[in-house]
Amino acid sequence: MKPLIVKDFQFIEHQNKAWITGVEICSRLGYVRPNEQASQIWRRNQKHLTSHSTTVQIEQSITRIYNERGALRFVAKCSTPIADKITGDMIDGFIYLRNNRHSWDALRAKSVTTRGFATDGIKLFVEYARANGSSNANMYYMGITKMLNKILFDIDKAPKGFRDTLDESQLSRLTMAEASISEIIKRGIAGGLHYKETFQDIKKKMTAFAEFMGVVLFDDQKLLN
Repeated sequence: MKPLIVKDFQFIEHQNKAWITGVEICSRLGYVRPNEQASQIWRRNQKHLTSHSTTVQIEQSITRIYNERGALRFVAKCSTPIADKITGDMIDGFIYLRNNRHSWDALRAKSVTTRGFATDGIKLFVEYARANGSSNANMYYMGITKMLNKILFDIDKAPKGFRDTLDESQLSRLTMAEASISEIIKRGIAGGLHYKETFQDIKKKMTAFAEFMGVVLFDDQKLLN
């Protein structure tokens, strides 16, 4: 079950289509108790919502999700000042996912491959550091990964399912950064640089990359995991 964030809405991928929870809609509508409000709207309007919704298991809970038509009907049953604005953003999100899902899948597959290359590069770096006297070489694997996440997304630890929540722009940025790290490591080793210099070179160039591209603040509250 993949969370997909578009237009600040968290959609759910189910059966290769985009769905959304009532709780997510109510949260965006500004309800103080979105869980209670979502349940209340469902109970009062089951006749109109049943054919456009289903239930899935998310973590340990059975959650009701709505397709595009169901989501529109759900919002129509709400009465808040920002309902019209929220409806427009939500529709844009559904349209975006409908039109761009294949390109995201291709980019996600590419990122998996690139991450594999980066992992191989970091492993090579760890071995190089150990061979050159580092007593804590194994810590570089986690150190480089945490450093990258902090520089690019301002997070100290990537939560479970992190990559699947990134949009195309964020995923592309991460893929480019990981490919660059792999090359920096290879060039550092080939040039005989001390492993500490190579680590600082990675940090310097990733910082410059983030300054050029801009830091993306990652909202871990948008994760279901």
